[in-house]
Amino acid sequence: TIIFPNGDQIYVGSATAYRVHLQAIEKTGYLRLLYGKLRNVISTFGPRKNLQVQTPAATMGVRGTDFYVASVGTDERVNVSVLRGEVALKSTQIKTGPTGVAPAPTLIKAGLTGETSTTTDVRVHNVYKEDLQEAKELTTLKQTSHSKDILKLEQKAVQSVKNEIKVTDP
Repeated sequence: TIIFPNGDQIYVGSATAYRVHLQAIEKTGYLRLLYGKLRNVISTFGPRKNLQVQTPAATMGVRGTDFYVASVGTDERVNVSVLRGEVALKSTQIKTGPTGVAPAPTLIKAGLTGETSTTTDVRVHNVYKEDLQEAKELTTLKQTSHSKDILKLEQKAVQSVKNEIKVTDP
């Protein structure tokens, strides 16, 4: 779990490979998910509000949101489930659409999942119960020697999300 001072959170699943450049992420940069699962809770008003999550098959532009992303399979399939806010999802493999122009990112809104892979463009459907369960399991903190510090940061993060919801969706 990565929890930033403003309350932004990135939960990293087991058997996940990712790269993060801390200076870049502090300046609304990028996080590269090679494979595995992440849940990101990013404030609309914080320094990472324009964060990009990159995978081999897709790029996600964060719009201040809570979303779960899984990059798995031999075709590097990417599933992005949005719990709150919006995510702009774009396949990195589909270079041109039927008109010969690169397709625009697909905006995935709360309650929806976007799917893409190295061989398909973006498809959108309702979030599956299994995706929500995986996101919940990913964000359940285990007890460690640093549990008190983590719980304080977690409380701050929860308060940050509640404040943002009051402002953006009263």
